[in-house]
Amino acid sequence: MLTLTSCRPTGPTGADVTIPSGSLCNDGVRALYCTNVPPQTRDTSSPARFALDGELGEGEYWGAVELPYSDQRYHDASGKLYVAVESPTAAHPTTTLHIFAQHIRADRNSRELRLYLDLKRLDRAPAGLDDEDRMIALSMSGDVEVRSVSWFGSAFEWDAIDDPNFDGRLGVCGGSGLPGSPTGNPNMYCDAEFQVELTSTALPPARTPTEAPMLGMAFAMYSETTPDLNTPPTNIPDPVPYFSGALPETFVDHLDDDSDRMQQMSLEFAQPNGVPIKFLSWNLAHWGTPFEWTINSSSPFEDVNLGDMAEIMKDYDVVAVQEMWSRNDALELLDEINARRAPDEQMTLAGPVDFSSSILGRVADLFGANFVDLGTSILADTQGGVFIYSRFPVVESNHIPLCQRGVRQSPLDICVPMGGEWYLQRAQVI
Repeated sequence: MLTLTSCRPTGPTGADVTIPSGSLCNDGVRALYCTNVPPQTRDTSSPARFALDGELGEGEYWGAVELPYSDQRYHDASGKLYVAVESPTAAHPTTTLHIFAQHIRADRNSRELRLYLDLKRLDRAPAGLDDEDRMIALSMSGDVEVRSVSWFGSAFEWDAIDDPNFDGRLGVCGGSGLPGSPTGNPNMYCDAEFQVELTSTALPPARTPTEAPMLGMAFAMYSETTPDLNTPPTNIPDPVPYFSGALPETFVDHLDDDSDRMQQMSLEFAQPNGVPIKFLSWNLAHWGTPFEWTINSSSPFEDVNLGDMAEIMKDYDVVAVQEMWSRNDALELLDEINARRAPDEQMTLAGPVDFSSSILGRVADLFGANFVDLGTSILADTQGGVFIYSRFPVVESNHIPLCQRGVRQSPLDICVPMGGEWYLQRAQVI
């Protein structure tokens, strides 16, 4: 009798590959492909700090690394993953990985939340995951299933297994419909929590003094359309399954080969090299004078006051805003932000900057010096309404005029005074 067993993949997808080490983690290059997760001292309080219940408790994920999750189908980037690691102790000899997925977009086509883990990340091995690696799948009804990948030549399949070291819980799924009923509500958001006990076998120790333990991770919402439930917006042919959102984002294109560990991001269990910075860029479309609000009534933030803007900005280290056309409002916004921050984490304001005097000269040549001197009108303002709010001191600043992009036909070209657009206009000389 011949019995088939799992084996290493062969063929085009089975060539040995080496995953880069984490030596460049958090150094500003492809941050979502490798990031540091500093191990925390294991909590021994009672009740325990971490509870696998699908709920984000107050202070539960304090000190966790925050990763952005986006749903490309709905262009929704409001999701987050919080990742925390507890170090082993004599009483608890395993390293514990905690992941909380918050505000993950779901709809009636959603089937599972999936967490993929490449446990022997630094081993030189085929691109496909091996049989010690895992997927934790949470269905929209709350069922949890742990799976491993089985290879038969160059083909693979995910098989359910019994492994108590890998677990998860679905939290609240809600929207305008009843929580927990995605089929009755087309636009919903779900929370989920995962917990993994990593033994010394599952997470081998570092091989060199400069190397830290590392694993691969990907997170995705698995969806599957059906003809009777398919509703816009979608350009996915029926009935092909798809990932509507993922981390890293590139994972959405790899449903047919979701065992490819090259498409996962690396989590290095070590302190980061430097200081992590939370950065926000926001075009406020905030006009300056009442007249400007009258002639520019299309701003999506017309009814958003400065306090509400500050509530969003207060948790970031650096905030770059565009089209803030009132310096007084920019200063008031700074006060609103700092009123919501700790005394030792106050922000400072930099900006605005002007374009080069040669460009101002061209505007003056064409329209007269008084046009430039109006100052309060966005039609004459040449700094794009760009301000930088930073909790770090600004020691030097510079700017690049957008109208340097392309070829200028001097001297009669006009630099459009907007944050992101420019055009060329030839003046007719009579």
